[in-house]
Amino acid sequence: MSIQSPEPSKWLVIDSSQAGLMRFATVRASARPQLDPPLALPVEGVPTFTDVLQRYERQTGFTLRGAHCVLAMAGPVSGEMLTMVRSRWTISRGGLQPLFGQPVTIINDVAARAW
Repeated sequence: MSIQSPEPSKWLVIDSSQAGLMRFATVRASARPQLDPPLALPVEGVPTFTDVLQRYERQTGFTLRGAHCVLAMAGPVSGEMLTMVRSRWTISRGGLQPLFGQPVTIINDVAARAW
């Protein structure tokens, strides 16, 4: 009988602080986690934030479901409904949760850069 170690946690970090661009990076799980090189996707003409997430998933093969996600965005990040300052999008915490299978951590971009 072999014992399999559990799959390492998958992490996705998203930066939405630039107008017209969304940057994604995965984190390699290890004793010293490392951020992989980011992938920048243009978002001009993309109707929703969910569409951008699905485009990222298709382009990279990274499965969103089961991944931990941290989203850095400009503006206030409290409450259920959040307006993405540099776009026309409004997102909801409850709407993102089914895509990942767990709550998404959303932080202000200034706080993210300070870390």
